[in-house]
Amino acid sequence: MIRSVGMRLACGAVLLTGLGFLAVPACSRDDGSAPPAEPPAEAGGPIDAARADGGSGADDAGPTDGSADDAPTDAASDVSVDAPACDAGLVQCTAGGACIDLSSNAQHCGTCGTDCLGATCTDGVCAAEKVSPAQCAWGVTVGGGKVYWTENATGGCNGAMRICPTAGCATLPGAIGTPSNYPMGIVVPPGVAAVFFGDNQYPGHLRKAGTDGQNLVDFANGVDGNSAAVVANATHVYWGNGSGVYRTSVGTADSVAVLSGSVSGAVENSPQSIALDATNVYAAPGGFSLRSCPLAGDCTANGSTLIATEPNTTGIAGIAGIASDGTHVFYTAGNQYTFAGGDQVERVVRCPVGGCANATPVVLWESAITTNFGASSHMGIAVDAKNVYWGTIAGTLWFAPKTCTAPCTPKKLVTGAQIFGMAIDGPYLYWADQRGGIYRVVRP
Repeated sequence: MIRSVGMRLACGAVLLTGLGFLAVPACSRDDGSAPPAEPPAEAGGPIDAARADGGSGADDAGPTDGSADDAPTDAASDVSVDAPACDAGLVQCTAGGACIDLSSNAQHCGTCGTDCLGATCTDGVCAAEKVSPAQCAWGVTVGGGKVYWTENATGGCNGAMRICPTAGCATLPGAIGTPSNYPMGIVVPPGVAAVFFGDNQYPGHLRKAGTDGQNLVDFANGVDGNSAAVVANATHVYWGNGSGVYRTSVGTADSVAVLSGSVSGAVENSPQSIALDATNVYAAPGGFSLRSCPLAGDCTANGSTLIATEPNTTGIAGIAGIASDGTHVFYTAGNQYTFAGGDQVERVVRCPVGGCANATPVVLWESAITTNFGASSHMGIAVDAKNVYWGTIAGTLWFAPKTCTAPCTPKKLVTGAQIFGMAIDGPYLYWADQRGGIYRVVRP
């Protein structure tokens, strides 16, 4: 009898030996029947390192304002297949596949098909990663494989724009556009080889540069004055300042007033205090009333549509970040710079794009404010095909299904962050973080 060492022979195999061919008998159970077939291996393989970035670039034709409908997974991949053979808490993401723990599997994190793209998965959410060092980061945008952000001239920072490939930067990129005292909102229009940002106090210009940061010019100089949020679609840029919201062509400075009223106050200078969808531009002149105007309209004379009135009017408070998916408009609101105690709250609300009944918003989430500016943010917000995402003064990045029934029960995506601007690109949500970096996380 020939005995193999360190080798296991498969049932029914044929072995070539020095004595000739040796047939291994077919395996059988004690009752003589054949054993069940081996289950197929789980579909899919290791992540290709070349996909580690996963960004989609800036070729989408939709608006660039922190809103997008390019969720990282489709509806089919969200559906797990419960298998009787799996232990409690495990599911099969493919029929006959391996049993998976969605709370920790980096290829199926939280839902089947949500791939963390090299990051770890904990409690059903992917870990955040730092794209680049940053200082005094304010607004952020992504396009053409690069992430752009504004650096506010506070705390010893330069006041500039900086650029880094989405693949990441190990050191702080060089400053572009100095001196820029208080650059805030920033955008790369889809399909346009230019980046625009608002400089709040130099002397309030809308500025434009190539996507490489070269050829920086002051753009639309005729309407200077505390420029803040900046958003764009493929043909026009919209920005807010101390007198209203303006529109200009991406190629020629032909500024047209769209909405009247300051969108550059203590709260409104949030880098996301203006939003676009395919039909309207949204802003909160004065900070407490959310209004809309058709993209090609002039609502200074014809009147805008009242969407919602923010009830929290105590302290330095008001509407901070705005996002729209074309069906609903969402915003964050709360105290920004001081903590006065009492009934101070921060909240996330939702309204149909045509306006809420009696201008009373649907409050999706609300929390008492228990901290001061040292851990706060301008409460960035973004929406995709599935979820709405927002930052809080307490330093948490939350998400919830955008169609959830109020009051919603959100889930934590990131803790300990100080989030200002947000942007969506490909599977990722990016944000400018006052802790000193540009970060991103795979969206659930």
